[in-house]
Amino acid sequence: MKEQNKKIEYFLQSPFIKKGLWTLLSLLFLLIVWSVVCLIVGNEYLVPDLIQTLKVAMNLLGETSFWRAVLSTITRSLIAFASSFIIGGGFAVLAYVFPRFEKFFSPIISFFRSLPTMAVLLIILLWSNSSIAPIIVAGLVLTPMCYASVYSSLVRVDKELIEMSVVYRVPMIKRIKRLYLPSALPSVCGYGARNLSFALKLVVSAEIMSNTFQSIGGEMQFSALYDKTPLLFALTLFVFLSGYLLECLGLLGCKLFFSGGEKE
Repeated sequence: MKEQNKKIEYFLQSPFIKKGLWTLLSLLFLLIVWSVVCLIVGNEYLVPDLIQTLKVAMNLLGETSFWRAVLSTITRSLIAFASSFIIGGGFAVLAYVFPRFEKFFSPIISFFRSLPTMAVLLIILLWSNSSIAPIIVAGLVLTPMCYASVYSSLVRVDKELIEMSVVYRVPMIKRIKRLYLPSALPSVCGYGARNLSFALKLVVSAEIMSNTFQSIGGEMQFSALYDKTPLLFALTLFVFLSGYLLECLGLLGCKLFFSGGEKE
């Protein structure tokens, strides 16, 4: 019995559970604020009732079209994130290994950071379709962020350890495996996990603007056009929860990966 109580206590005191509890408290606070604002406004077309919105959300869970929209949006988000991570991370490694590349890439990265997202989306829609455009737009926004994250992680690797590995002629493969990856991966993984939710938000925003068929953004555009405010709020709630879930899964994956590496 004591051992079981100790396990329960350890489970409740774990950082992941603590974060989840604080998140639930924050969500509860936001729901209370929502209810208060709804009572003050007194107009369901501007701020729908919380109970009504939750009923609409529950109805959505039983619709096949909704789950198709969720799957397509999350798929686009993951594709955009993965492609930007590969491209941005690849350029960051080149910039770190060859300092002249860093000087060459720096103005290009600054240019992409300053691009107006909505204007770029309209241009991309001329070249592609509403299904592909959100992926490209999200990728253009995420790539500079991935580049900066990976490059800064590599720069923070201990220079004395690098010099020592060179002096003792440690093979490059061993250096990468034993020095660079353990030093850079934790911060890179942490960044990646936290920005999965940002990728989802970018894709949904682009889907709304491009009115993408069979997507969360497209459903939100439809609900706004036909004054279905409870549906719009329900979809927004799903986007928030989906983004949080993606972030939690990413952080949990990183934690399991590094804990597994330590055991080995």
